[in-house]
Amino acid sequence: MSVADKMALLAQGFLAKLPARYEKMNAAFAHCSADSASAPHWIELHRLLHSLNGAAGTFGYPALGSEAAAIESSIKDMLALQAWRMGDVTAVGAALQALQGRDFT
Repeated sequence: MSVADKMALLAQGFLAKLPARYEKMNAAFAHCSADSASAPHWIELHRLLHSLNGAAGTFGYPALGSEAAAIESSIKDMLALQAWRMGDVTAVGAALQALQGRDFT
């Protein structure tokens, strides 16, 4: 099996696991929404998005990685300022929903 074939199989595995990644992000965001000033929940969501960003780029889905990175950046800014305005929380939620609603294949 060639390297390209192996990468294609890994990419298929990445796509197959994408719904589970989204579920984890949704659960983390639900915690963020319930207690928007809780930094640990935001840190977890940031970590999940960072991981998605890296994996998406590795497996040939740069647009997915870029969108994840944009949301990740918003959360990073919120964490740095220790400010969780409702508008920011809403915007992150909308961006997550948009990300999950797009077809990147």
